[in-house]
Amino acid sequence: TTVELAAEWSWAGAEGVGVLPYPVSPTATATVATDARRDRPLRIAILGDARAEKNSHLVAPLADAIRSDPSLASRVLLAVQTNPGFPADSRRPADLAVAATLRQIAGRHDALVEDLGGPLDAATFEREVHRADGLLLPYDVGRYRHRLSALLLEGQAAGKVVIVPAGGWMARRIEPAIRRHRSEEHTSELQSPCNLVCRLLLEKKKK
Repeated sequence: TTVELAAEWSWAGAEGVGVLPYPVSPTATATVATDARRDRPLRIAILGDARAEKNSHLVAPLADAIRSDPSLASRVLLAVQTNPGFPADSRRPADLAVAATLRQIAGRHDALVEDLGGPLDAATFEREVHRADGLLLPYDVGRYRHRLSALLLEGQAAGKVVIVPAGGWMARRIEPAIRRHRSEEHTSELQSPCNLVCRLLLEKKKK
């Protein structure tokens, strides 16, 4: 857990709550993407089960936004894990929205979106992290303001660019790196997952 969340639980409970280091996979060492072709699309992985609190319903609209831009459509590949993180018979509106997005992804067969299926076993998950140029975590900041994602830590341990919305613990975790590469006047652009993917794409292609 995070220091902030531990403090909240300590305040609400009868006992103090401490923080332990996250047990990152011992094989999660820094790597470059396994496909070294210079003309290949930028591979952005969206891993983990699909849930409303992760804004998984935004993946299909994000793909549509990229697809509608001819300058980007052939330069990005979204590798998406598509198993739902809720019961298949759930009637919650938020779950139905995520399920609709997963159906849209499953029905597409183009060069922009790769359906990874899921759940992924440990070896497959690790392989997808290493294959990626970056990980996209477009999570709901309201739900993750004081929470961490294991995907963030696994991605950092593997030396990957991890893209998160502004605000919350995860953004603070990567803020020092962001400040080294972007000036203060551009921080508002970190709000949009689509803008984040585009900025990452342009930065990688300049190198």
